[in-house]
Amino acid sequence: MPLTYPKGRDFSEPLPSFEMQPGLRLWVLPFDLEAKMLLLPQSWSQEPLPLKIRSARAL
Repeated sequence: MPLTYPKGRDFSEPLPSFEMQPGLRLWVLPFDLEAKMLLLPQSWSQEPLPLKIRSARAL
């Protein structure tokens, strides 16, 4: 389960994953607000994941 938090001076790299219970891990991932990029652990990918921002539509 990923938890995203804004990237900052003291939080610029993903934290090691936490095993909450067998089969359930928590990843705390920094989100770069300026670059609009979610930074992934190196074990997932060699490049940050670009995200597309879409505005919400009213139902």
